[in-house]
Amino acid sequence: MVRRKISKVGLNKSGRIDWDSWINCVVAFWAERRFHGKFIAKQTGLTVGQVYERCRRYNIGLRDARDGGGANSEAIAKNYGAETITRARKRQITETYPNPDEE
Repeated sequence: MVRRKISKVGLNKSGRIDWDSWINCVVAFWAERRFHGKFIAKQTGLTVGQVYERCRRYNIGLRDARDGGGANSEAIAKNYGAETITRARKRQITETYPNPDEE
């Protein structure tokens, strides 16, 4: 039996979702722009299940609408990808999408 590797991206030391981490907030950013769950997972390093759970917690109905193709999608991916995002954009996203559990 092969053990499944568990992704620790976006979690705190106790294994709970770290809502102060920008990576969890950027999921809501991508989801509001109607990107596919698999595309968001690839961009953030999360699993598809983790993406859907974070969207559920933010009350964003994630539909599998776009796979990241097209000029607009590529421009957004270039500016907000996990490896290319700037500190200012991280701050903007974390302020726009605060901890959904504190509301």
